[in-house]
Amino acid sequence: MKTLLVAGKGGGGKSTTAFNIAVVARRTGLRVGLIDVDPQRSLSDMRIARGNADIPVQACRMEDLPEKFALANQSRLDVLIVDTPPAIGAHTLAAIGLADFVLLPMRPTVFDLRATRHWINLLRSAAQPFGVIINAAPPRREGLDAPMVRDARNALHCLGINAWRSQITHRHIIPQSCIGGRGVAETDPAGPAAIEYAELWRLILRAIEHIRSTHHDKSSSHVA
Repeated sequence: MKTLLVAGKGGGGKSTTAFNIAVVARRTGLRVGLIDVDPQRSLSDMRIARGNADIPVQACRMEDLPEKFALANQSRLDVLIVDTPPAIGAHTLAAIGLADFVLLPMRPTVFDLRATRHWINLLRSAAQPFGVIINAAPPRREGLDAPMVRDARNALHCLGINAWRSQITHRHIIPQSCIGGRGVAETDPAGPAAIEYAELWRLILRAIEHIRSTHHDKSSSHVA
């Protein structure tokens, strides 16, 4: 079972990102489960709106994650994705240690950068593999990043982090799809948003496979 934590600032798109990559993974034939640890319970709401149990969602507290991971292993899931609370708490270190990889979605704003920096410091201290994806980004023009995205990438670079070259562009179809319990890969499979989430999922899989092939060598925790 591949395990992914989606972490970062509240309002940065954690739940939406977790849900959309779960849909992408499910559409490739994988058995996918979601754990909703965010107090807002957005994933649980999306599961109700979906009306379909093909992607089960289990709500729990951070301290209960080890038990939920064990149950997920017993149920023979291929992929388990966890939507974490935005705040770093007493059980955060233990929780991230359960995962193969941590994804940090970050909008290109100074407030998101500040919160993401705290997560980066924590993940580095734990030698936990992670990656940063720019989320809710303005569209690229002629293949070039928008100025605010470029500034965000430069700020991350000053922290010694190279965000993934891919981005998740701000598009109205993303929240509209979630309202109906659908991922953009279902509502517009050939559209640009679906393509971006599919690329993000490929990057995550590649990172996890690299980590496992090197026997969880965490001497370099950031995966570019």
